[in-house]
Amino acid sequence: MTLGAQLAARSPSRIVGIVGIGVALGASLIPIACKPKATNTAPATLGAAAQPSAAPPAPAPADPSSPSSSAPAEQTPNVPAAPAPDALAAPARAHAGPSELIVGSRRGLEAWSLDGTRHRSISAAPARHPRWLDAQTLLVIAPRDDERGLAKGGKLQRIALGDGRREDVATLPPFACKRGTPPPEDSSFAEYPYEVDLQDDSDFDVAPAAGLACLRLLDRNVNMASVILDVHVDLKSRHVQRWLVTGEDVCAPPRGVRRGEATSSCHGSEEPQAPSEPATTRSYPYDMPRADGVVIQASAQGERPALNVGLDYSPEARSPSGRWLVLGGDTVEGDYLYRRLSLLDRENGRVFPILEKAGAWPAALEPIAGSPPSLALPIESAVLVPGETDLRWLSTAEGELLVVGSTIVRPGLGSFTVDGELAR
Repeated sequence: MTLGAQLAARSPSRIVGIVGIGVALGASLIPIACKPKATNTAPATLGAAAQPSAAPPAPAPADPSSPSSSAPAEQTPNVPAAPAPDALAAPARAHAGPSELIVGSRRGLEAWSLDGTRHRSISAAPARHPRWLDAQTLLVIAPRDDERGLAKGGKLQRIALGDGRREDVATLPPFACKRGTPPPEDSSFAEYPYEVDLQDDSDFDVAPAAGLACLRLLDRNVNMASVILDVHVDLKSRHVQRWLVTGEDVCAPPRGVRRGEATSSCHGSEEPQAPSEPATTRSYPYDMPRADGVVIQASAQGERPALNVGLDYSPEARSPSGRWLVLGGDTVEGDYLYRRLSLLDRENGRVFPILEKAGAWPAALEPIAGSPPSLALPIESAVLVPGETDLRWLSTAEGELLVVGSTIVRPGLGSFTVDGELAR
């Protein structure tokens, strides 16, 4: 099984539009799941209080389906045509969304412009892993020791977008295994501390309708973890419960930590979403429908293989408009699973590497002639990311963006890096 298929099985790709959630925080508690993560939860849009003088959404970019933006250049037989210049300069428009991105970091909570050129402070104190509670409120983590993560504990805080006001929701207690029999004085081995923290961005989940926040803390990534701790916070009563899910053989849990599986969860809640304009979608001639690395071209005469990217490659996430498809492959295994990421333009069949260093839009990868054409592997110009990397699409006021960890990709235009974690 390819890494893309493994990731899809563990945490299916999400297409995320930033729309209003509008949820009452004090709703009654209902049983729902923290793992695996829900696959189509949408963050909230910035409301009037956060944008008192927000300009109307920008005019829609040119529709790539129009003759002026989609006409391919003269084709070499069996090789996808190079896109016309204006086809790449104007990504397909999705439904209108916010005009800013909300980013949390050790500096605080910030609002970034959609092109990454400017940002403003909302609340200047540590605000890690922001999660939407409703259209005007986020839940953030303020670790006691940001260098050592949540092993030392911290605060769960609510931040209002309009004025940046903070409110403590709950205290996250520190976690340390009870000391066992100490090693002999002459031993060169010290006890391993098993310091736990969030290892995967999807390990912090919020179910506003249920009034519940769920954190899964591990001492290392999920493939290597010895200790797994589930922490659940009732957002109404502010009561914190903890369970040692894995690691009883190496870690005696401290007082107040139960053994076994959590009795509540943050998955399965049907969180209400504000109405939004549906994304503009249409059929595109190119696709990778299976995890076999083959791009097909559909026409009135039927389907044919158009490009062989490589058997290790598989589709991962399609953009809201349907035009762009993330391809993952060139898998590397170690303590973490890594793969390289590229984008398939389904309008013209060209493949573009997602670059490690943010900047201008890259040139398309040049196919090697054949039947069908193929790409030289590995795609060394493409970024190599661990399997836990946050990967999702956003619909905004200016089109669609791809989130790859802290890198924001603007298809056809370029990319930029945010110094922090994008709200989800």
